[in-house]
Amino acid sequence: FFKNDFIEEFKEGERLLLVGSSWNEDIDTIEQLINQKKFWWKVIIAPHDISEENITYIEKNIKKDTLRYSQSADKCLHCHQVMIIDNIGMLSKLYRYAEVAFVGGAFKQGLHNIIEPIAYGLPVFCGNDLRKFPEAIEAQAIGGLISVNDATDFEQKFMELTSSVDNMKTINALNKKYTNDNIGASDKIFNDLVQKGFIPLQHN
Repeated sequence: FFKNDFIEEFKEGERLLLVGSSWNEDIDTIEQLINQKKFWWKVIIAPHDISEENITYIEKNIKKDTLRYSQSADKCLHCHQVMIIDNIGMLSKLYRYAEVAFVGGAFKQGLHNIIEPIAYGLPVFCGNDLRKFPEAIEAQAIGGLISVNDATDFEQKFMELTSSVDNMKTINALNKKYTNDNIGASDKIFNDLVQKGFIPLQHN
């Protein structure tokens, strides 16, 4: 359970796209869709790098009403469409407020944690380099993760997904099942290593 009054006032019952652990390449990919007048979703961007330079890059490229989380006090939060999380430690909890996630890093730096949004059943978008991330390849294979090549590809796939409630419900169920099927993975690995003799059992 997690509750944040600022986030709830900002969202105000609207659909929310949460962009987690973003890099500049990810902002370049999402901005085409977000900057359109017809795009009405609320957006939270939690960048991997919260330096002033990086926050300013996001503010420069996103043309909607943008607010930094650190400046939320005494502001009309629901009047803004985009919130930038300029602190560390909130991201994993914020996914509970989202309908769709975009996880950064898969264009260049290396894909960040997709398990957190998948555990909430969210459809997850990301870049196109999944080679070193077996959990991403598995999630893509079942349909719970959608990789994109560029801004146009993201816009088309996002609109296709979100145009259907049934699509959203299907992915929600797939990702929750994927999570439940993999609960206890550490115990399974440990027991397998014991059975194969790699970890000897100690006897008193």
